[in-house]
Amino acid sequence: MEKIRNSWKKHGAKISFFLIGVIVVIWFILPSFIPALPLSRDSKIGITGAIILLISGLLADYLIDMNKSIKGLSSFHVNRNHAEASPELLSYIKTEKPKRAHLLEYSTLTTHDLLSALVGAKTEIFLLMHDPREAASFSTGEKDRICAGIKDFIVGSFYEYNNVTISFYRERASLKGRKLSNGIINVGWYTYDIRDPNLENQISGHNNPMITLSLDTKEGRIIRELFDKVFENLWKRGSNLSEVCGKCEKKPVCFGSRQNVDTRLNDLGIKELKL
Repeated sequence: MEKIRNSWKKHGAKISFFLIGVIVVIWFILPSFIPALPLSRDSKIGITGAIILLISGLLADYLIDMNKSIKGLSSFHVNRNHAEASPELLSYIKTEKPKRAHLLEYSTLTTHDLLSALVGAKTEIFLLMHDPREAASFSTGEKDRICAGIKDFIVGSFYEYNNVTISFYRERASLKGRKLSNGIINVGWYTYDIRDPNLENQISGHNNPMITLSLDTKEGRIIRELFDKVFENLWKRGSNLSEVCGKCEKKPVCFGSRQNVDTRLNDLGIKELKL
């Protein structure tokens, strides 16, 4: 169904235009044949009315699709921050139920609703997070934020969800983004500022602007190319959950006495990447 919807989005206007042309030709030719048909006067009027309604419907559909296409060529949504961008993403997930999602995050502190929606849609999730061992160089708070998100998948809200793979990058966080199948992409940036003079760098992302684009547009494809390149490079050099959490001295505190934690860490490790 998703392929059919995507094909209609791309070619719907052309199909409607073609059908309108065919019906218009028939409209001009039909009067020559109707008198010869063994039909009552009411039947002939009904046929004429049906053709008029069909042309009107196709014409309206054509104009709507053309309007969407014109807007899609040069426009995209710019949101002030993550919170402003979220409703559109959540609505898309609810209605389209994307098969795959690629998430490039720092922590998942502000993406719990997004993850919940993807889990509800049974989406295959590829999640890149910052390595908490590297984040500790900023402040203990940064590490705690990331580890809180990890706990969601090991012992928390998403414990029973297995259609997710998590990897951790060690590089400085810069790009953030979410690509939902072949539908839309949402990207933003991580920046560094000085709020506490005792710390060298403090990272900020959820309060920065984000843009959302359809992957059917030229602009969307350009951003996708950048996102895929960054995502793949970070993923290839990333660490898996077992490497990050397996020998952590705080593991018993984070995960408690739940059995088979090590098995769970391995199950959510790096698998084949699908971009």
